[in-house]
Amino acid sequence: METLEEELRTTALEFGARIVAREFEAAHALLSPQLASEISPGDLEHEFDEMIVHFDTEDAAPVPDALQKVDEDDFGVWVYMPIEGDGELEAINLALKKEDGQYRITDIEWGKVWKGA
Repeated sequence: METLEEELRTTALEFGARIVAREFEAAHALLSPQLASEISPGDLEHEFDEMIVHFDTEDAAPVPDALQKVDEDDFGVWVYMPIEGDGELEAINLALKKEDGQYRITDIEWGKVWKGA
């Protein structure tokens, strides 16, 4: 497993923390301008709710020690971020790229299945 750059790791974990706290406006602020124009905070809420529909609880959290880089492409660095809740496990795959000196999320895949699998 490749070690993630600290700033990249921090941005991914902040997004995860905002999503599970249901702070969708704050999570949306971490998106790149292009992605933010394509999806709304409401879309983030819908996708998250669909992903955790089988959880027995809404009390979920990112698993910081399990974050890992899984790929790098035109969208940026892809990070696999597990989300755990009451014994259930899902994941969010994030593509992050530095824009104007800060990492921004350029793409999101919801659920455990990684596109490269």
